[in-house]
Amino acid sequence: MRGIGKKKKKKKKKRKKKRKKKRKKKKKRKKKKKKKKKKKKKKKKKKKKIPKASEKGRKIT
Repeated sequence: MRGIGKKKKKKKKKRKKKRKKKRKKKKKRKKKKKKKKKKKKKKKKKKKKIPKASEKGRKIT
């Protein structure tokens, strides 16, 4: 038995606040006109031949 005047405390339920997601406004992008690129001709690089040890020996003699 509880004494007179004593009230049982009710536990308050904590409510989670729902956060509203901010929606980003999409910006309309202007389409860019594509410029045609002129193709550059690639110059072939000449590979330098690394002389082998056997070739070096032959050249000296």
